[in-house]
Amino acid sequence: MSTTVPLKGRLTADPQLRFTAGGTPVSSFTVVMSRRGKNPAGEWEDKNTSFYDCNAFGPIAENICNHLQKGMAVVGLGEMHQESYTAKDGEKKTVWRVNVDALGEDLRWKKDEHQGSRQPATSYEDEPPF
Repeated sequence: MSTTVPLKGRLTADPQLRFTAGGTPVSSFTVVMSRRGKNPAGEWEDKNTSFYDCNAFGPIAENICNHLQKGMAVVGLGEMHQESYTAKDGEKKTVWRVNVDALGEDLRWKKDEHQGSRQPATSYEDEPPF
């Protein structure tokens, strides 16, 4: 069973790209999500920090690796599911992973070097373009 989850956080490392035996691209990365708030002393601090191990498959996997890097703020959506495996020491472990359907840079925190200098591509004078 899987659950759709929103992702909003930062990449902890550069996404890694590999390929399945059938040639399908797979991207692996971790998103850290925290809520910021003020402590009793009035100072900002991170609260409820969670790390989400993520995978993306197909064209989005290559796009993630080509356009996103460690530290970038990202937003996305994916399906969370449970995986079980046996560790090297023989212990059975269970982890939660997110298979990402959509992921992109969160532009709320992006600094635009050309801010204020953008001009419309075309001028429509008195009539709208629709």
